[in-house]
Amino acid sequence: PRPPATSAPAPPPAHAAHMADMAPVAADRSSETSLLGARVLLAEDNPINQEVAQALLLALGMAVSVAADGQAAVRMVAEQDFDLVLMDVQMPVMDGLRATAAIRALPGARRVPIIAMTANAFDEDRALCLAAGMDDYLAKPVEPDAMRRCLARWLGSTPAATRRPWPGSHANPEQAQRALMAALPGLDMAPALARMRGNWGLYLRTLRLFIVHHRDDPQLLIQARPAQAHEVWQQVAHSVAGAAATLGANGLAQTARALQATLAAPAAQQLAQGLVQFLADIETVLTEPAGPAPGPVDWQQVQRRLASIEPLLASHDTAAAEQIEQDRALIGAALGPLAARLEQQIQSFSFEDARATLAQALQFSRDQLGATHAAD
Repeated sequence: PRPPATSAPAPPPAHAAHMADMAPVAADRSSETSLLGARVLLAEDNPINQEVAQALLLALGMAVSVAADGQAAVRMVAEQDFDLVLMDVQMPVMDGLRATAAIRALPGARRVPIIAMTANAFDEDRALCLAAGMDDYLAKPVEPDAMRRCLARWLGSTPAATRRPWPGSHANPEQAQRALMAALPGLDMAPALARMRGNWGLYLRTLRLFIVHHRDDPQLLIQARPAQAHEVWQQVAHSVAGAAATLGANGLAQTARALQATLAAPAAQQLAQGLVQFLADIETVLTEPAGPAPGPVDWQQVQRRLASIEPLLASHDTAAAEQIEQDRALIGAALGPLAARLEQQIQSFSFEDARATLAQALQFSRDQLGATHAAD
């Protein structure tokens, strides 16, 4: 452990050598699965930067707490157990360098990784961050891939099974709902929220309007009469492309633009399928409680119920749809949006996609069951 800080900064840690000519981040050491449930403290005073960074973190399934200045960050680290701290360097009351030195001097505190975030990318600024006790560096504006790789480097060695899978005591209901929404496949919330100046209520209203205006579009695309097909496809694709891009549903927007370009039946079919999936995903999050039901999860039972679905999917048995519906409460409370995705794939008879999702769910439940036994 690092000795307590004095008036002279402690020397850089041994691993600092790799940072001398460091690009903002290094390569991945693990998959995003290792980040699920990690408890991250975001120390950032700018509300817009808070919103964007928080959306990026929630998209990785992490539980996020926010400190608006360095002094608050020191207090929160002293009172709570975090897996990692993202520290803005320039903040009011106490800047990130002083806050880091204070955290390192906390009596009995374990060495939590602290990642600097600053727009100053000069070597001397990096050296100051290291000297204060920081472990790594992210340049602002933070790129999503850069943040993911950096987090994977510092948290990849901590098994996800030792963490809560979704925000619980560390998050309010709105934050939990953000985590569920951000985990949906094909939805990149951060840029969309930034364009809306971080207004979460506006983002939710926009999602609900999308459902109202586009819930009938899949049927229109598929059932358009040959004489009117091109006109219908053009109108639907144009409308969906703009609305989906506004929400951050970039894959769906790209699929709509492909139909605009080709006006071909296969492209119309692909857009219809994409719309069905996206509408089902966002409706699930908007209508279900924001987060898992209270109380401990029976991971052994979850694993048994998931395993019972596996042979049904392997044989393309439509009874899988009835099975997943019966187990919705149990599996949904344990797996959140992963369960919603699995059910949607089964209900739409996308059995091969469902088998891949089921494999992820089974692995996650095994990890959680193992962690429960280890704790006992």
